[in-house]
Amino acid sequence: MAACMKNPCSHALCTFTSCFNPITGMMQWNNVGEDYDFAQGIAQSAYADMLHDCDRNRRYYEALRHVITGMKAAGREVHVLDIGGGTGLLSMMAARAGADSVVACETFGPVASCALRILEANGLTERVKLINKHSTDLVVGEDMPRKANVLVAELFDTELIGEGALNVYLHAADNLLTSDAILIPCKAKMYLQIVESPFLWSHNQIEPFGGDLSFPTEEMRRCHGSPVVFDLQVSRLKFVRDEFITNNEDRGAVRCLLGSPLMFHEFNFTPHSSTLKLEEVKRITAVLIAIFSINLVNLNCLLPSPCCMIKLLDHVYLTCPLEVKGKPITVCCGGLAHAMIVWWELQMEPSGHVPAITTAPLSAEPSAGPGDPRATPTWREHWMQAVYFPRSCPLALSAGEALCIDFSHDAYSIYLDLHRASSSPPLTDHRPSFCHCLTHVAWPRSRFAQLNHPQFRQDSLRLTKFVVDHVSALQAPSIALVIVSDASYFPLKVHQSLPPGKATIFHLDSSPMSLKIMDPIYRKAHSNIRLEEDVGNLLNSLESFVEKSPTSVEICVISEPFVATALLPWNSINFWYVFGQIKRRLPRHSCCLMAPTHLRICAVAMEFEHLWKIRAPVGADCEGFDLRLFDKMILAAAAATDPPVEAQPLWQYSGKARSLPSTVFEMSLIDPPTFSAYGPTAPKSLGAQVVQTQTLPLSTATVTDDKLSVNAVALWAEWRMTDETWHVVGGPTRPIEVGKEVEWCKVGPHPGVVFLNSSLSDKLRSQKQSRALKVESNFDFYTGEPNFCFSVV
Repeated sequence: MAACMKNPCSHALCTFTSCFNPITGMMQWNNVGEDYDFAQGIAQSAYADMLHDCDRNRRYYEALRHVITGMKAAGREVHVLDIGGGTGLLSMMAARAGADSVVACETFGPVASCALRILEANGLTERVKLINKHSTDLVVGEDMPRKANVLVAELFDTELIGEGALNVYLHAADNLLTSDAILIPCKAKMYLQIVESPFLWSHNQIEPFGGDLSFPTEEMRRCHGSPVVFDLQVSRLKFVRDEFITNNEDRGAVRCLLGSPLMFHEFNFTPHSSTLKLEEVKRITAVLIAIFSINLVNLNCLLPSPCCMIKLLDHVYLTCPLEVKGKPITVCCGGLAHAMIVWWELQMEPSGHVPAITTAPLSAEPSAGPGDPRATPTWREHWMQAVYFPRSCPLALSAGEALCIDFSHDAYSIYLDLHRASSSPPLTDHRPSFCHCLTHVAWPRSRFAQLNHPQFRQDSLRLTKFVVDHVSALQAPSIALVIVSDASYFPLKVHQSLPPGKATIFHLDSSPMSLKIMDPIYRKAHSNIRLEEDVGNLLNSLESFVEKSPTSVEICVISEPFVATALLPWNSINFWYVFGQIKRRLPRHSCCLMAPTHLRICAVAMEFEHLWKIRAPVGADCEGFDLRLFDKMILAAAAATDPPVEAQPLWQYSGKARSLPSTVFEMSLIDPPTFSAYGPTAPKSLGAQVVQTQTLPLSTATVTDDKLSVNAVALWAEWRMTDETWHVVGGPTRPIEVGKEVEWCKVGPHPGVVFLNSSLSDKLRSQKQSRALKVESNFDFYTGEPNFCFSVV
């Protein structure tokens, strides 16, 4: 039994497309299936992790049953509209709950077609009318016989409104719903916690390097940052109560500055609600205490104060806030307010009988406080938590100090800012923050955090010294130092450290807008760095340089491996192809690769607690409905279009090692690839291809039932930078122990992960003798990508 992680064209008919390969730096032909675009659209719709959210599915079903049963008991007909029907799951729930009619609309054709087949498989074709339209294109009397009096929809993202929910609700209220329609869900409440976290802040601003103010520039330091929400699994951060958080000891540490989370805004989706607006701006200065039902058992730990209690039923109370005028928002402990963590809660139906859906983090401290205590913080990949940063530098606050929060939103995004209550600017000055330094637009947040990381900075200093020592020892009268690295201050550090005039530096940075970002920095530093944005320009500049040189030129190539567009840690091998193209273009000049000189890819077998769900079939029992037709469509589309190894920030996901790590692929980079009319090929010293086989022995020593569960293999890259040092990208930060959580690097490029198909996982689980995964690796020199094949031995 084997699963080969390749991207072959499996269709009967193939189409050749020409595209730029950022790894090889060349235009290349790829053969893709005739229906590639169609399949890619299906794969990217990726509803699977949402459908694996049992809490979400259960709450929607409970709300539909509660509302429909209540309306029927009151003698009312029930006509349901399902907007964004997807697989048809919510429509089928409504039909089985007793709705008189159900109309569903789904705008994406392939999913709508699949939903029709799913309705048939579940015997509900006659109960649900499915329309392949956007809800704003529906016409009462044509598409639906009457206005609906129940609307069920799931139109939310991490930021709540990013999928256009507000526009959809307002249009539906005006055109598709009765004035007394019940919405499921009917409200959403937004919560935040203000935190001190140098780790989170490191994703937003680059700190000066050793007192050098040339990078980042003043413009970068004053920039308000990216308006794009920073979403992550906040529950994987380490919440502490320490008085001080150091930046070196635990970079995932977070300290809450508010005594309990703040409910700062409510969206009421009810038809013709005067509070639902496409745009709002407000300043929050006082604590708002929400009204919610609460179980008696939880009163001591969750009841907000001050409040009074009214008994409604046995064990059920309604907490009513006392009038609080002018009670300021104050911090419970002093610290630097680096960020605001935001989540939301959905009230599923008007009575509050059904527990809410919450995206609160699992960590106890951020999720305590106001809100429906029956809501269950649950692992979700489709909804995470959002992080927002103050527009200025972190706000230094003292214990008990009052602050205010500026909140605004448009139809798709939310914006937040923090001020001291004593020195807040006029609210009219509040506008959404947009990056004006370009860095936040061009460079990923993970790269910001990597550039700020103390270990990375130490490695950068070590590499700088290595380059300076190497170049200084060269006797050549003319030296061209080619540095291949995106989003990097490394060329500037080398320039500042080399003796004046010792070498001419060429910097290849292919990241978007690199010229606009780095060129002013180099000019201000009075450097001789020649910045190039593509390989063709670099080769032309080098050729011009050597032609003008009266003597032979020594060309040295080095990389601090990072490519802004790279998905996987080993994709930064582009420097090796640049090295080969220089040798090909300028064969009469000496050219050497200083570093990295070796690549190895390491792997470990993993058992992820939840992450496997994002690629797993939903099956025949999703709240009693058979969705296997959807599984078949999604899995086929993903196999045809998705990369076999995908990048994931594994530090955000719970997972235990089920093997020791092993090197599954390695290759010397001393000799460059050769180039022919057809593209790059293997260097002669390596032969036609590199094929390597390695075994990952699996251990059940820590598995209590002796049934081994391995659902993925994680991979990362290691680059030899000098004779003594290796640069680990996307790997573990501590030695891996079988049966224990792996501590993955939190910054820089993400590790790669391969999710094992069910047949491989089942065979591993059922095998009684010693079990192992065999990994066969081979390197495709044409694309610059390794391929992996897994089998059970």
